[in-house]
Amino acid sequence: KVDKLETFYDRLVDGEVFLRLNNEGIENKTVEIRLNVPGQKLFAKEQARSFEAAADQATEALRNQLRKFKTRIKAGRV
Repeated sequence: KVDKLETFYDRLVDGEVFLRLNNEGIENKTVEIRLNVPGQKLFAKEQARSFEAAADQATEALRNQLRKFKTRIKAGRV
């Protein structure tokens, strides 16, 4: 799923994905994704009942961040 983010911005340097299982609550699966792009670090953290759902939410959050980042680049603000 994270690989698909490269279709939105092809200059991704690298990324890290962290999975955590919390001991409390129903939504106890946490996914953190960090992406490095030239001049910026993007981060998303989501919790859900499953790792798949949390990964989907985190990926969607990063997709939105990448869209905003590309808009700022085109406007010359980065």
